[in-house]
Order: sequence, then C-alpha cells, then structure tokens
Amino acid sequence: MTSLLSSGVFYLLLGLVPVIVGISVFTIGVEVSPDKADHVLAWAAYNFLPPWLGVIFMVTLFAAIVSTAGNLSLSIATLFTHNVYQELRPVATDREMLTVVRIAIAVGTILAMIIAIYFEALYKLIIFSGAIGLATVFASYVFGLFWKKANTIGAISSYFAGMVSWVISFLLVFPTAIEANTGILAEGEVYWEWAIADAVFISLTPATIISIVTLIVVSLVTQKIAPPKPMLSRSGENMEKVPKFFWSK
Repeated sequence: MTSLLSSGVFYLLLGLVPVIVGISVFTIGVEVSPDKADHVLAWAAYNFLPPWLGVIFMVTLFAAIVSTAGNLSLSIATLFTHNVYQELRPVATDREMLTVVRIAIAVGTILAMIIAIYFEALYKLIIFSGAIGLATVFASYVFGLFWKKANTIGAISSYFAGMVSWVISFLLVFPTAIEANTGILAEGEVYWEWAIADAVFISLTPATIISIVTLIVVSLVTQKIAPPKPMLSRSGENMEKVPKFFWSK
C-alpha cells in the first residue's frame, strides 16, 4: 500500500514538470502559436540547456516515451486476454493465452498509431482519453471501492449513461464553442482544436454528474436482484480486508 501511495505522489510530481516548463515559457514572454504548443518542451531544452545536457534530456524523454508505450501495449493486451478472452473461453490453455496476448499487442499498437495520427496534437488526445474515463468509468471505480452498495448493474448503467449524456452534451455545447473560438488565428476562421476541447470539457460536467447519479439510483433499486459482490484479488482474497485501502467501507 505504501508503494501504491508513493507511486501516486511521484506520478503527480513528474506530471507537473511539462506544466511548469510551459508556464515558464509563457511567463518569460515567448509567443507560441497554438498549433506549435507540443514543441514547447523541446524548444525550452534547445534554448536554455547546454548542448550536451539538451541531448541527454531529449534522449531520456524519448526513452521514457518508448518504454511507457511498450508497457501500456503489454498491459492492454494482458487485460484484454485475461478479462475478455478468458471469460469467453475459460478452457483456454496457457499457450493459447500467450498467442492471444501477442496478437492483442499488435492490434492495440496499430490502433494506437491510427488514433495518434488522427488526433495529431497530443493535447487533443489527452483531452479525449481523459474525457472518456471521467464520463464513463470514474463513478464505477470510485464507488466500487468506497461504497458497499455499488453493484454490477449500477456500474454498467453508469457507464452507458455517462457515455450517452456526454455525446448529447457535446452536441449541444459544440455550436457555442465554435462561435467562441472563431477569429482566434484569423478573421472569420474557426480554431477547431480549441472549439473541440472546450466542448469536451464543458460537456464532461453534466455527463459525470449523470453517471454518478445513475450508479447510485440503479444500485439502490437493484440491490435484491444483483447483490453487491466483494472485490477479490487474483488469488481470491477479499480485498476489503486490506488495511488502508478500503478504509471508507
């Protein structure tokens, strides 16, 4: 548990590094066009670090990106194999599971490349991925950990309610976001990246609220037909007995 909390703190601190760099570049008066925002970190390393240190910094950055991408590809493939394929085919052998993992890695990597090429800017991709998680699985994850009455039907209903309400809210807000982001780069032109980002962020609020409310209401209504199940580890241990982790239950 200590390692879990420590990793969360370090993850937060490391995540602040590019934020601090971006704020610093903006503070010293450097003008960066919105379509070049992804290049700020490299620009800062080139202009403020000695050449040898800048090379080390960029190589380290690329190594971190590649290693993270590799770990995520393996994690996604493993989760799919154990949580989806094995549930559909319980009699699968270890060799068969390994084959599925390898195929899932290849498919997941190709899909990730297609998505990255489509979104172009990292900022848009982060917004979209975060929006999906907040509007769909956030309520299930938090209430599943800290609320004894959360059940399967409530979690599934919360997921779809959040997704549908997010799409509807986005469509309702998008015209206003387009109007607000017209004329930023050029007179009469819409800066679509900001318009999409604004609509995504604004629509997240009602979608998340609806997702949470749906989980609570549906879980309470369906207590008898779908009693809440304890969270079990891979070995079958009741995780609610783990100290510090399920303190609110």
